Amino acid sequence: MTRQNRSPDEKWAIKLLLSSLMGKSDDWQEEPGSPTDRPDLTLTGPNGIRVACEITQVGLSKWFQWQNDKRFQAQVDVLAEYNVPREVDIWLEKAIDKKLHNLSNYKNESNANEVWLLVHGGINPIFDFFVLDQSYDIPLLVKAAKNENSKFDRIYVASSRSDKIICIYPYEGASQLAPDISKWDNLKMLTIRSRQIETKRGVNTVRIGEQFKTSDVKSLPPLDPRRMQKTD
Repeated sequence: MTRQNRSPDEKWAIKLLLSSLMGKSDDWQEEPGSPTDRPDLTLTGPNGIRVACEITQVGLSKWFQWQNDKRFQAQVDVLAEYNVPREVDIWLEKAIDKKLHNLSNYKNESNANEVWLLVHGGINPIFDFFVLDQSYDIPLLVKAAKNENSKFDRIYVASSRSDKIICIYPYEGASQLAPDISKWDNLKMLTIRSRQIETKRGVNTVRIGEQFKTSDVKSLPPLDPRRMQKTD
């Protein structure tokens, strides 16, 4: 079923992408009447280029889907603090895999020259999964995108926490060695606080800031279990 409206998170991510593109050329714009699904966005740019852009968000609810272990699922009406291993490489790989099987459809249905992927952590910086720091996130994301041998022409990652967007494939910045996060000691953590409430439409997540005391603190395991072994 085709969505009629974009979420606030998608609107924010699109705005950040367009701002970045227009910083290089005023010819970039969202195509009038651009669809909101399949693909999520159609852009036109210099020399008449047409781009089909898919958008996907990485966050706590997505992590729970990936982990698929009831021991770590959020409980309704419990304000919890989650310490999440920053496995940005795996998050990106899963985001790519989710969209890759429909890539040719995105291109054909919008008569596009290129297909891009825009991955983001949401409009609220308190709950954003990405940091996009030069020594950790960016080299790991660049390496993962390269190793994935992506068929997307470009991959962007947007972060409200750092208020920036990076094209990590193909990456044009200075190359930097990615940390070896196969070792637990090198794996950084991210703290996310949230609460799930019951509504008429089901269970929804309410994200909570630092001013509230948590009822539960959970250290979530790596999605890649090989990273749980600590070095001596």
